Amino acid sequence: VFHSVSAYSPPVQVYDNVISSATAKYLHNSAQAVGLGHRSFARPLKANGTYGPIELALDAILSEMDGEKAVGDKKQYVEYWTRQEWRSIEAHADVDEFRAKEEDSSVAAAADLISLGPDGYRYPKYGHVLYLQVGSNVRGPTCVWPGRRSGGELLRDVLVSTEPKEDEGDAEGIPDKESCNAAANMVEMIIVPALRGRLLRFPGSALHAVPRPHDLWFLPFVMGSASHTPAEAWGRSVVLFNIWEDHPPKGVSLNSGEGHKDEPVIEVGGGDVGKLHCRAKVDWKPMSMSGTAVDADDEIVPAKIWLLGNERRRDHPMRTVKLSGSIRIQDALAEQELVSRVWMDNELG
Repeated sequence: VFHSVSAYSPPVQVYDNVISSATAKYLHNSAQAVGLGHRSFARPLKANGTYGPIELALDAILSEMDGEKAVGDKKQYVEYWTRQEWRSIEAHADVDEFRAKEEDSSVAAAADLISLGPDGYRYPKYGHVLYLQVGSNVRGPTCVWPGRRSGGELLRDVLVSTEPKEDEGDAEGIPDKESCNAAANMVEMIIVPALRGRLLRFPGSALHAVPRPHDLWFLPFVMGSASHTPAEAWGRSVVLFNIWEDHPPKGVSLNSGEGHKDEPVIEVGGGDVGKLHCRAKVDWKPMSMSGTAVDADDEIVPAKIWLLGNERRRDHPMRTVKLSGSIRIQDALAEQELVSRVWMDNELG
């Protein structure tokens, strides 16, 4: 069900007006040239170093968001990849993928790792989505479950909050006990519509997904193949990026200032850098999250959340998790601009 909420700064943050339309188009073209593979770069940037357009743009955004001094004396690593199509992405939390695959291939460690559940993974500090181009027919929100790292945790009672304190809980975005007053069986979900120039930040260990169609989780089955062209109607161009501390994710190409192979590069201070500047943070538009009180006669319907990965990653033996919620959640999933904070029930799971 929905809960009425007061305005506050939750661990999931959404900003509009982060980049201009011209910058979004420039980055979209760069994303098409780069391809779909994962890359990374180290921060702070090296003086006179060589970087790709996307790397310079992400560094500008992070410097504006967290301040130039945020990195401090430590290295920070930004892993990024791009997507240009609206596809259904099953619920998952981002992890150090290559490391996890190596661990999965170790038969000796398999039982111990499964017993650890979500605690057995290395997660980034923050995850982000930067939306570059969104087709007119796209209703493909990013959905985030704060405080839940796996499909199994959707079914477990955890502490959730309707009135978090100013410190927003711990580093993982999980509220402290004193600020928690929602029923433990209620599952919080943040619905963020795809909108050009929008930036989403969420805790790096948070479960997230993209449904296609938007009401996928409420349908008994889906028939037919999805359309991906023309891009003006069905495209969903995004840059996804994670912040890692201490060391980069294993097996991902790392740019320490020398550039990546086969990628257009720009020297720090070069003439094209101006195209990659984001707007000043004072001009960003923080998006509040609307919560709607449910009417007593609202229809409560079952939902089936699809999960990504093997049983260890899912933390659940099945490919899906069963929840329930107000039928009006489907309206929030179809919304084109407003960010919603909704609640679902896991008692029937």
